[in-house]
Amino acid sequence: MTKYIFLDIDGTLFDHKTNAIPQSALFALKSARSAGHKIFICTGRSFCQLEHVKQIDYHGVVCSSGAFIVVGDKIIFQEHIDIKDINNILELCTALNIALSLEGLTGIYMQEAAKKLFLEKIRILPEQEEELLKNHGSLDFSKFKLEKDKIYKISLYCRGCDSLDRLKTALGERFNLIITTKENEVGNTDIAVAELTLTKNNKATGIKKVMSYYNADMADTISIGDSMNDIEMLEESYVGIAMGNADPRLKEYADFITTDIDKNGLYHAFLKYHLIEN
Repeated sequence: MTKYIFLDIDGTLFDHKTNAIPQSALFALKSARSAGHKIFICTGRSFCQLEHVKQIDYHGVVCSSGAFIVVGDKIIFQEHIDIKDINNILELCTALNIALSLEGLTGIYMQEAAKKLFLEKIRILPEQEEELLKNHGSLDFSKFKLEKDKIYKISLYCRGCDSLDRLKTALGERFNLIITTKENEVGNTDIAVAELTLTKNNKATGIKKVMSYYNADMADTISIGDSMNDIEMLEESYVGIAMGNADPRLKEYADFITTDIDKNGLYHAFLKYHLIEN
């Protein structure tokens, strides 16, 4: 029976400690595909930020936390944030001292304050900063054209969570604001990172759209993640798996907790659910 496997990238598939996908994960993915299962990337990243997983022969991608979906070479769904909403968010974030990046298909428009907090958060060497921003898809914020560039997700950066809570209240139920900073993460924990999307789109709605496209049953879905933006997909998939290095809060929603990413977590999860043979 074909299973449809949906994988987060950061902390699940891609190990930022080694800046690579573990060899055991690559083996598991290749073996699962050879066994007839379908592999999908399901990420908060934008479509322009898939460089880290280009070596994987996947069947499709759910990007921007469900706002942009591609199966094969066909776009099956996309929904960008309205211009009026973006203007309102820009004004609110300025007033609340929240830095942001606007995430489109071809690049990530980062405010200078957002770049500074992003780099401070992950604590890398100064000589690595330019290359990291390039790989991140970062573009100068001044290049953003409101009437031209479609934005599918917004990332937020600030010190502490109070301003983010106030922004969430101000925006109301139309938007979903998820603080993606992990309780157990390393790096500068004084800086909070969040993602802002339309409430009606998330990773789980993206998975459902993919399954509808294939006319397949949700009972054949397996998802694996590690962050708070993975809650819905772990809840809605028939099997939801949390990485060992996942945010402790996410593990409460998991059917199974595998080992850490650097301890062959993906490989062990695939073995557990008979997607591959030992």
